[in-house]
Amino acid sequence: MQALAAFHEMAENPACNESDAPMSDIVDDGPDDLYDGLFDPYDDLAGLTGADPVLDLEDADVPAAVPPRSPILTGLVVGLLLVALSLATVKLASGNSSTAVADTTTSTSAEDVSQEPTDSSTTTTLSGGATDGSTTTTTPAADAPFVAVGTPIPVGDLTLQANGIGPIKFGTPAVDAFGILISSLGAPDSDTGPTASIGGLGVCVGETERVLQWGSFKAVAQGEGSNAKFVGYRLDLTFQGSSDAAGSDLRTLSGLQLSDRVSDLDSIYGTSFDLRKVVDESTGGTVFRLFSKSSGDLLLWGPLTSTAPEGIVRGIYSPDSCPS
Repeated sequence: MQALAAFHEMAENPACNESDAPMSDIVDDGPDDLYDGLFDPYDDLAGLTGADPVLDLEDADVPAAVPPRSPILTGLVVGLLLVALSLATVKLASGNSSTAVADTTTSTSAEDVSQEPTDSSTTTTLSGGATDGSTTTTTPAADAPFVAVGTPIPVGDLTLQANGIGPIKFGTPAVDAFGILISSLGAPDSDTGPTASIGGLGVCVGETERVLQWGSFKAVAQGEGSNAKFVGYRLDLTFQGSSDAAGSDLRTLSGLQLSDRVSDLDSIYGTSFDLRKVVDESTGGTVFRLFSKSSGDLLLWGPLTSTAPEGIVRGIYSPDSCPS
């Protein structure tokens, strides 16, 4: 009851509220007072004036609390990251796809070039003959028959030389060389097609060779398909072919031909060349070998029936294409 009376007294007497004494001192009427021992949070502010600085109401050593993140903002950020990652993936996949297409195109083009159709045309230039040397030919399949090419060359201009036949030089693609020979000599008596060499016609054993024959004359190519090259010839009395084939009438640039005497051989080549008559180790027969005096290179060679002046020139061969 005393505490209640004191409270009413404060309400009715404003002067009591303006006292500078703490509230606990004003109403402390005894141990049973309801406000006895209470903490007054405004005790430290009671004496402040307008000129005094405001006290820190929080402990400066305690870090400020971080406000909770908005789940909407977090979701938006994650969404933007996913979109950016998706765009980068699409761009990368697109770049790889372009490269793959380019590679495929290049590979296909290379395959098309390496497998040219058989009706593609090529141009080969020949030199040193009675023709202009310019021919347009058709590239056949590896075992397809050869066909005539270009303007026929007179047999008299198809001279047997160390580096070819007339204007047709060794190393000329077989399709061109054989095509010109067919145009000039007619259809061959035989065509072996691509076969494995046994070494009898100057091509290395096991290499692919192809031989066309006109009477006593054989033209030899080495290699397969479009890579086959004209590499040699053989003119020999023992070859079985048409007796009236134009190839049998071929002769060397200096005029030597089949069935000439050894005395003719000596007369034609004995002075200006290094002419040797020896026994061939591989066959045991007698052969002539014609070398250049200046370079020492083998130019021509062939079998003889004997070394006697009345002996017969049985064959005229080009140097072997296989290195000795």
